[in-house]
Amino acid sequence: MPIKGADERLIQFFTEFEVNASNGYVDISSSGDDSYLSLSGNFIQANSKNCSIIMNSSENDGTIELSTDSGSSNSRVILTSHSNMTTSQCSVGSSGILLVYGAPTALGSIHLKDGEMQLSMGLPFIGSEISMKPDSITLKVGPLTSLTLTPDGIVLSSGATKLALGIQGIKEEMGPITRSLGIMGHSLAAAESAVDVGVIGVNAKGPTGSFAFNATGQLSALLLTESADAIMSQKAALASTSS
Repeated sequence: MPIKGADERLIQFFTEFEVNASNGYVDISSSGDDSYLSLSGNFIQANSKNCSIIMNSSENDGTIELSTDSGSSNSRVILTSHSNMTTSQCSVGSSGILLVYGAPTALGSIHLKDGEMQLSMGLPFIGSEISMKPDSITLKVGPLTSLTLTPDGIVLSSGATKLALGIQGIKEEMGPITRSLGIMGHSLAAAESAVDVGVIGVNAKGPTGSFAFNATGQLSALLLTESADAIMSQKAALASTSS
């Protein structure tokens, strides 16, 4: 049925449409309990219960707005473009923003979420990754190699080997073997054996013996004990001692 006037209304299937014409523009709008649609010469708006689309233009600029309004963390706006070789996607939601681009075997992504930003390239757990938090930056390549920067120092890890550089010194770990370097000296430990080299002397110990060299020197083993202080000295070109 033709519309004869700007104020005439067409009612069909319990849906109301309004058509208005003024200043060279034709406006079409409809509304329902949970939705709204408006079309005009320079403005388009569509609202549903939990999301909306708005396109607006003026003489020198234009705006496109996509939005969701829901308490659910799954609500999001997704823009996707595919080709035979690559995929491009932008996902914006209440839980963060995700940008993805690349071939299926070498995807690159930027993920912004609460308190963290992640940049990655390649397959998960195999490719490279940079993770930024307010108090740390972590660089990772593969499942075993990483470097973490914090206000307290730097931590490097590769497999079972770990190196920590901090204000207090340097500490290396490889399974049961550790080595530490600090302002008081150097220490090396391997299971039950340990050697400490400090500013006041040298101390070594093992499963069956120990050695100390400082103001008082002492050597002890399972069946041997020998000690010396500042008033004892031994010197010989050729000497042997047995018991």
